[in-house]
Amino acid sequence: MVRLFLVFLVLSGPAFAGAWPRGAGKGFATASTRLLASDPAGPVYRYSTLYLEYGLNDRLTLGLDAGRGVSGDSKVIAFLRFPIIVPRRGTYWAAELGLGQIAGETTLRPGISYGRGFSAGQRSGWIAIDTLAEFRVASKRTDLKADVTIGLNYSDRFKGILQLQTGVSSGDPSFLRLAPSVIIRTSQNSNIEFGLNAGLLGDKTLGVTFGFWRDF
Repeated sequence: MVRLFLVFLVLSGPAFAGAWPRGAGKGFATASTRLLASDPAGPVYRYSTLYLEYGLNDRLTLGLDAGRGVSGDSKVIAFLRFPIIVPRRGTYWAAELGLGQIAGETTLRPGISYGRGFSAGQRSGWIAIDTLAEFRVASKRTDLKADVTIGLNYSDRFKGILQLQTGVSSGDPSFLRLAPSVIIRTSQNSNIEFGLNAGLLGDKTLGVTFGFWRDF
């Protein structure tokens, strides 16, 4: 069921920033470290990621995504994201096309994202669905990923995020993970992130995430 759900999302047409354009001349950077273990006694594995975005104009966003792909192999992907449906009542659809390497192999990475803002009483929030497909050119391997994210602005300083991560990696079982986190604003343009990770299906790991966000 998870596999069919992922295929449907990728074909019918977010990854981190979702469908919202960054905006002309505006940038965003985040660096994070995730500590994971399948047993409290260890071993503990560490994964680090770097994500950058820059608005070339009000429609085009250029980005860099470095860390680990759906398979867990190392990745460095540059991408360009652009809207595919004009915003209507706070709803956004965007597509992106990425090119880079995963495990040293040339990789194409198309994706489609959906995003929408909402109000919850006196608070505001958002929901995003991000889908990606990683096509490795030489081996013909294809990995799929879809994340569903719900965020809520509790105040000017605190945001809460609940993310459901799903994926299918060639030769491996489908996985389903739950990743809640809290974002704390430390200055006008900076935030820190504290999160948890729990495998629900095809993944038995538990972990914590520490991250730093910066707008520029």
